[in-house]
Order: sequence, then structure tokens, then C-alpha cells
Amino acid sequence: MAVRLPTKEAGRIVQYFDFSHIECGFTLGDKTAVTSWEVPDEKTAIGSGAFSGFTGLRSITIPDSVKEIGDNAFLNCRNLRSVTLPAGLRRIWYEAFRGCESLSSVTIPHGVREIGYGAFEDCTGLSSVTIE
Repeated sequence: MAVRLPTKEAGRIVQYFDFSHIECGFTLGDKTAVTSWEVPDEKTAIGSGAFSGFTGLRSITIPDSVKEIGDNAFLNCRNLRSVTLPAGLRRIWYEAFRGCESLSSVTIPHGVREIGYGAFEDCTGLSSVTIE
């Protein structure tokens, strides 16, 4: 099941990608059902723990508008295979991708200024890291 959030919530743009503040008309109770996700273009950050434990998630599309990925944002997304970090990204907070066992490669964009402690800890499949 692929999901795309609406671009506005109650007439205002949501700046942080935090499920507790988004009313989408569906329930995200089954974290195994979501296999791919496209973050809306106007989002500036992926909030802390936003996708934590989404074990079914295999790929995510993050737009260039995203400047930071919060701590534990993808914690234990064991099946996450594909993530393209946007050119506009500036910060990857601590343990953002911890436990993403299926992630095999990652390219850190040139503009990233800070990578938090353990950002890719326990990514046992990670065999290639490229820093632009």
C-alpha cells in the first residue's frame, strides 16, 4: 500500500511530518501495511519517530524541500531498501535510520552539515556510503 499525504491540514501547511498532528482520513495502526511513501513537496522536515517501526516500508521519496530528518525518524524500518536523501538536506539527527537492516547504500548530499550519533547504527546490510 502506497500513501501520499494531503498537502494541507485544516487550511495550513504542516511543516513537520508528525503523524500525531495529521488527519488523513485513514488509520496508520498497521505499520506493516505501508510499503512506500512520498513525502509532500512542501514539507521541511521529517519529525522525530515519524516512521519508527514501519516494518513494511521498503522505499520513501523525500523532496528537496526537506532540510532535516529527525531523531529515530526511520528507527527499525527493517525492510527499508531505498531512500534518496535530497540535495537540500542539512541535518540527519541521531539514530535516524538505526535498525534499517535492508538499506544497502546511502549517498549523503554535499549540503549535509550534521549527522547525529548512531544515525546508521545497526544497518547491517549497509555496504556503501558515498559522501558528495
